[in-house]
Amino acid sequence: MASFLSRLRLGLWLIALPLLLGVLCYLCWRPTTLFEIWLAGHWPTLGAALADLRHQLALPWLPLLSPSLADFCWAFALAATLVLLGQHRPWLALLVAASAELAQRPGWLPGTFDWLDLAALLLAVLLAHPLSLYLMELSHEPMENPGIPVR
Repeated sequence: MASFLSRLRLGLWLIALPLLLGVLCYLCWRPTTLFEIWLAGHWPTLGAALADLRHQLALPWLPLLSPSLADFCWAFALAATLVLLGQHRPWLALLVAASAELAQRPGWLPGTFDWLDLAALLLAVLLAHPLSLYLMELSHEPMENPGIPVR
């Protein structure tokens, strides 16, 4: 039971918190998205509430960081999730994250390809993987999961 609670706590810090920050970046500081236009067309009250939220949370310096910060956050959460699920392969998280960004270049996925986003994805995986492994080792009881590499 202690192991489950420690993993739940790690999940909140390493997965839920970055995803929440990424959602805030998308909703509050990025340019208007197709989803928001659709939302305002179908539910004008929600569209107006989102516009009001954007106005209230506007910080003058954050829009410079937010496009890449959102990508950093979801890639960090992806890499941490894979570690917490026992997949100790950072190249897998990097492959998924980089593929999503690179698929925007020829237009296979909606969005705008950006080298800075690609760098943010790489940095996120390179930070999240060892940090997640380290925190897992701190909360690890040797006999509970022999799949965790021990140093």
